[in-house]
Amino acid sequence: MRLSELHPVLSREERCALAVACGISTGYLWQLATRWRRKKPTVDLLAKLAAAEPRLTVAELVKEFADVQTAFAGSAF
Repeated sequence: MRLSELHPVLSREERCALAVACGISTGYLWQLATRWRRKKPTVDLLAKLAAAEPRLTVAELVKEFADVQTAFAGSAF
């Protein structure tokens, strides 16, 4: 499952617990889930997310955030 799919279905408490388990703020978790300003997590953070939430896998997360880079590769930015 992608973080962008999981984040909206989590309760506020679940989001907070996930963020705490990963050592990040809930705001940064939201930024990652919504790809705000093209935010991308480190590989270490991907592993922490997958370890903290069984619905997430490192492979899916890597694919999700690799898609972001690919989507902007051809843009004029």
